[in-house]
Amino acid sequence: MALLPELQTEILQSFGLHDDVVVSVDGIESADLGFLQLIESARLHAAQNGKSLRLATPAPAPLRHLLDAAGLLAQRSPDTLAFWCHEEDAQ
Repeated sequence: MALLPELQTEILQSFGLHDDVVVSVDGIESADLGFLQLIESARLHAAQNGKSLRLATPAPAPLRHLLDAAGLLAQRSPDTLAFWCHEEDAQ
């Protein structure tokens, strides 16, 4: 994704202005591991700095497939499921 540096800058600037940053993933038809790494890194940055990052909607199917391929959904972590899938229960 060629726009990753721009997205990173936008997220960091948003953290400078807001305690809660919401990322829209509507309409994502494809993504790569760089996108997942950026979002996961932003989540960690938010948590370490008393801020929050969340998705406006659950990850769409193409993004869920990538999350699954990357092994993030296999972990069944409650935090991961709540963030990416808006699932509160990791049963």
